[in-house]
Amino acid sequence: MSHGVALATTANNVSNANTTAYKSQRTEFQNLLAENLGGKYSTETTRFGNGSIASDVFTIQNQGVIEDTDRALDFAINGEGFFVVNDGTDTLYTRAGNFRIDSDGNLVDSDGRFVQGFTAASPDTLIPLNTSDIGSTSSPTTVVNMFGNVNASAELVAAADIPTAPATFNELTAASSFTTAVEVFDSLGARHPVTL
Repeated sequence: MSHGVALATTANNVSNANTTAYKSQRTEFQNLLAENLGGKYSTETTRFGNGSIASDVFTIQNQGVIEDTDRALDFAINGEGFFVVNDGTDTLYTRAGNFRIDSDGNLVDSDGRFVQGFTAASPDTLIPLNTSDIGSTSSPTTVVNMFGNVNASAELVAAADIPTAPATFNELTAASSFTTAVEVFDSLGARHPVTL
């Protein structure tokens, strides 16, 4: 019987070796007390052991390997602690940090349980984390201010050589000895590099 428990524990460890946040387990055994064989009035006694039993299966709480997944919503805990999740009825604790956003904007675990957390609006109470209210409005770049000094040792460009209405960037660059790059943002928040 105890051998079967140990084999089941080992098989469970092997089958979950690649399961996110799985904690391996160890079977603990204890000896059964020995018995005396022979009658109450017998002069010959033989002792034999009754073997052992699986007394408990312990979860090993060692730190697992933290792997990079390139997913923005995969989190890991280095050290002690748990993520708090709620299935609508019960509060549960997990170390599995493979989260996603559901159709309502809630941060949920792989089983659809709501990830709980504190917010600025709720600093004392755990609440489901919702991303639908997170965001900011983007403002497009309207003005770029440039400041600088003219290099006194730079070659002078004759006024006749400066294009009055350059048609291309190359024409403008040919007449210039200095450029600088800035980033501007459009009305959707997209970044665009501009060389001046």
